[in-house]
Amino acid sequence: MKCLKNFSLFINLPSFVLAFVLYLTSAGTTLFAQEVDWQKTLRHEVSSPNLEKSDIAFDIFQWVAKNIAYQTDQKHQVLSSDPDLPVAENTYITRSGVCIGYARLFEELCTAADIPVIVVEGVARSSFDEKIENHAWNIIKIENRWIVVDPTWASGVVQSGSFTFRFQSKFFDLSLNQREWSHYPYDPALQIRNHALTYEEFIRKENPSPKSPAIPYRQILNNYSGMQDTSALQRSLDYKPGDPFLQQALADTYMQNAEELIQPCLESYSRGPSKNKVEDCNSIINTTEQWLLKSQSLYQNVLNSNSPQKTTTKINLSNLSQNLKTLDQMKQFKS
Repeated sequence: MKCLKNFSLFINLPSFVLAFVLYLTSAGTTLFAQEVDWQKTLRHEVSSPNLEKSDIAFDIFQWVAKNIAYQTDQKHQVLSSDPDLPVAENTYITRSGVCIGYARLFEELCTAADIPVIVVEGVARSSFDEKIENHAWNIIKIENRWIVVDPTWASGVVQSGSFTFRFQSKFFDLSLNQREWSHYPYDPALQIRNHALTYEEFIRKENPSPKSPAIPYRQILNNYSGMQDTSALQRSLDYKPGDPFLQQALADTYMQNAEELIQPCLESYSRGPSKNKVEDCNSIINTTEQWLLKSQSLYQNVLNSNSPQKTTTKINLSNLSQNLKTLDQMKQFKS
């Protein structure tokens, strides 16, 4: 999910006492930032640009799996899936990482090769002990067909806390039978099936209900904007209801969207509100309020759960209440 950093935006509104404060929270670790020329890397280290796309995709998959060691040292793992952090660069330079590093590196190289690619975030069930843990992998579009690839699982094995390279090509183009009970994407559209499994069905290894609504996954994937999108997060919650992690992510996203939407109005007011400016911002204020109220409801659900993010959520709720009061002040100005 997103890696959201603590930050606040304070806009001084001459006519109002309150400031509009938006907090986005979470934790993430960045080792260092270094630019990488992905197209040059692709040409010189990974594959030939003269091959078919399917062959280039497999070359990228094989290169990532054979050259990136799984990082078993928890202190140095890059756990964040925030696309704004240089996870792919860190993984490439250090030649090590965890699943999100493999997936982001694979994404960068596929993008350089002009191969449509998506990073999938979800959970995976181990074939050894049936343990279910957070995981990340990829889907790519080859010859008008979306396929599932997992460069992390293809790279090798971890035994007694030590990683050993052992390339397994079977994790390229996983069939539905191969991945149905092993890989569960948070977004059901990324299951690449018309009738998606709910999380409970995945846990119990049950086939999807024939009454479940069909998901137009091809249409969704052709315009996919990632798990930073409210529609993707809402779909995820529909199939994994009550999940505090997803609720927190959706609430954070609504908060971020509200901040971006209201920003021009706040800057305008900071220079001195006028009747015309208030009228121009009417619909923006109303939409911002709706998004903040949705965030508020989701944060309340997180507080009522066993989520470890409760402290953060309480801070967000406090600031959110201030934001709503500021919007009320802005609306009252026009009356």
